[in-house]
Amino acid sequence: MDASEGSQGPGVQAPGPLGEYLRARRAQLRDWFRGAGWHVIELRWGGRLRARFGRPGGERLRARLEGMGNAEYQSLLRSAPAGARKAVITTAAGETDPTVDRLLADIPDTAVGSLVADVGGHDLASILEAYEEAGGKRSGPCVILADTIKGWGYPFGGDPMNHSALLTQGQLEEMRATLGLASGEEWAAFAPGSAEAELISRAPAPFAPPALRGDTALEVPDALDESYPPQSSTQEAFGRILGRLSRLPVGDRVVTLSADVSVTTHLVGWINRKGVYFPRAKPGFIAEGPQAVQWKESPAGQHIELGIAEHNLFLALGAFGLTHELSGTTLLPIGTLYDPFVTRGLDALYHALYAGGRFIVAATPSGVSLSPEGGAHQSVITPGIGIALPAITYYEPAFAHEVEWILLEGLRGLSGDRPARDDGSKDSGTQAMRKLCLHQSSPDLLKKNAISARPGCEAGSRKPMR
Repeated sequence: MDASEGSQGPGVQAPGPLGEYLRARRAQLRDWFRGAGWHVIELRWGGRLRARFGRPGGERLRARLEGMGNAEYQSLLRSAPAGARKAVITTAAGETDPTVDRLLADIPDTAVGSLVADVGGHDLASILEAYEEAGGKRSGPCVILADTIKGWGYPFGGDPMNHSALLTQGQLEEMRATLGLASGEEWAAFAPGSAEAELISRAPAPFAPPALRGDTALEVPDALDESYPPQSSTQEAFGRILGRLSRLPVGDRVVTLSADVSVTTHLVGWINRKGVYFPRAKPGFIAEGPQAVQWKESPAGQHIELGIAEHNLFLALGAFGLTHELSGTTLLPIGTLYDPFVTRGLDALYHALYAGGRFIVAATPSGVSLSPEGGAHQSVITPGIGIALPAITYYEPAFAHEVEWILLEGLRGLSGDRPARDDGSKDSGTQAMRKLCLHQSSPDLLKKNAISARPGCEAGSRKPMR
């Protein structure tokens, strides 16, 4: 684009199409959060620049800086002192803006670069004010959107090639001298009795584990004695098991989450009994004719519907899976999604596991059960993901009773070392094969093999059941 299109005559800096585009992009992020009920705090510029913006002609300086794309701004940060001043006071038409020139007249060339680099994310006073505002009373969550400069304070700050850059020994010595640190005292504590040491001594511990609450509701039964049809899919068994759990005390601690597939992953019975979570009660509307799902939303609901957002699903599962450590109260989160779309949320799943979150994921349908819907719904790589990921136990149940044993074992394990991921199939596999295995092996041995993730129905040969 031609930046000079925004010029309104000599010496006048207009926003121009680029500036309008950049402002629209920033507003989009802000409006996304506000539209979802968040309180938004923006830290675009630091205190020194904001003070300069408040002087006569300051809005022209703001327009100049905010009309720059990232590449131009980074180039400005890397400019020589005289070059930085020239770049700031030059209009898009290539002429000098006398208003901005007068505004910066009292700033030495050597200080112009540090002034234009004064972004909000590096202004400690602004950050503390933002935290104070965020900690005040509000009706919803809060987010701070802060601008920062990659490599800020280093010789290569703002350099687009600084991703893997390291300080040389000479640069380290220069930084040590600038900060007033003697060699070997980089990690020294503040002097006893100093204001800094006193402030730190009064600060609470970074994290104090809450007192754990004894809870008999977390007692998971050894079996549910649920009955299953002779022809039954493991996915149907999953729904039956949740329906039975919803009638038990442990069901009060189960939270289900779904990525837009609550009905197709057989959560209908659970939802009808436990309801859907919403921060405030919403009136229910009766549709014409009978409805299989009673979608009643209230703060007491125990199901969370996330829409087509597998990444958000794993983020939420990781958070719910840490309630034991963060609040002292243990919740038992179970998430459902389509198996082929596990890969959409892998980053969030990795971090949820690394953070120690404990949860169960029921992914359906496994294999090619949905092949009539096209290749996008076929699952061929998720078994490798489930097996290879650390801190996760992966199951491929073949029979309905296996699903019951695995799910109950998984719920017990949510307070142990490993979360579990269970893959379900929509295919109606015959349960007669399970009966055959029961004849060949004792039920206790079959159950032991199922929950230890070792398929097989014969104690010696470990013949696979599929």
